[in-house]
Amino acid sequence: MTLSLGKNVRVFLCAALPPPIQGHAVVSQALLHQLNDKQQINILVVNNAPGPGNKRSIRYHLPRLKSTWMAAAMIVKSRQPAMKPPQTLYLVLESGLGIIYNFVLVTVARLLSIRVVLHHHTSAHTKSFQLRFSALAALLPHNSVHVVLCPSMRDNIRTVYTVAQKILICSNAFVVPFSQSASNRIHPATICVGMLANLTEEKGTICAIRCISALLARGCRVQLILAGPICDEATREAIQRAQIEFGECFRYVGPVDECEKRRFFHSIDIFILPTIYRYEAQPLVILEALSHGRPVISNRVGYIEDMLPEKWIAATLSTDSFELLLAKMIEGYVTEENSLRSDSKQARKLFELHHSQSMEGVAALVKNIFS
Repeated sequence: MTLSLGKNVRVFLCAALPPPIQGHAVVSQALLHQLNDKQQINILVVNNAPGPGNKRSIRYHLPRLKSTWMAAAMIVKSRQPAMKPPQTLYLVLESGLGIIYNFVLVTVARLLSIRVVLHHHTSAHTKSFQLRFSALAALLPHNSVHVVLCPSMRDNIRTVYTVAQKILICSNAFVVPFSQSASNRIHPATICVGMLANLTEEKGTICAIRCISALLARGCRVQLILAGPICDEATREAIQRAQIEFGECFRYVGPVDECEKRRFFHSIDIFILPTIYRYEAQPLVILEALSHGRPVISNRVGYIEDMLPEKWIAATLSTDSFELLLAKMIEGYVTEENSLRSDSKQARKLFELHHSQSMEGVAALVKNIFS
């Protein structure tokens, strides 16, 4: 837990910060850096990152329980009703039963008339009605702000719920730097497919391995490179089998730091993310792949379809559908000389658009937090 407290606290920020490296934590840290540029503003920061272990273990929840109650106590202690503009509490909406921590701090904010900025990084409650989020939205102070990732997410919230508070759009792309080298490999003899994620069955790791297996059986010259930590036993076993079965056509490089991540993207031709993760919203890794000029194939999950052209989205969530799209793209790259280069340029331009819109969004977000 990280705690910094100055006099006349204007902003309370309670969110998970790295480590571990998760999308919403990276975004919260980047936003904190933006806020810290406001030198005249005092910010109280509480890191409510979970502990190790699975989500049902006490080791996972104990740090969050401690940080939530400490944040509540600090907010009460630092409350200044006369401050103009009013004090603001920044929170990330928690998925699943983690929303209980949101309820604790939003209740404190409501009782003390502190405005809340609630950042949405999950799609589970926006695609269909969720009673617990509806109750939380009703509890928010009237002058609070919802921060969403794209126009579709905003429209879903307005359609599914009666939300009185302001809704602000700020995608995650402001977190991702422009790659200094977005060139693609020239006429590769073997098409290299890459996947980088917290490797689980839900994130599509086993689907990726099955796709490559089917493509190799067809005689395609293809290689799969997987990067990231292995997070479940089924994935670990599938990777071990692939290492034995596919030989040089398969590589697992493990977790990567920023330097190794750049080398990973430079070594691949296509990035894939066959995720079926139920909380998926706007994966940072897709934006990172686009920034390196890598075409991306993914599923119609969360708000991924708002990030990519239709031709890069699999028709269904089945392995067969994903394999069909990947095979079609690889065939095009092999038979049409400029196809890969054209898609690489399209990926780069798409990232530039996302990044430009996101920089406008984060500027508006920072302004809303302080005013």
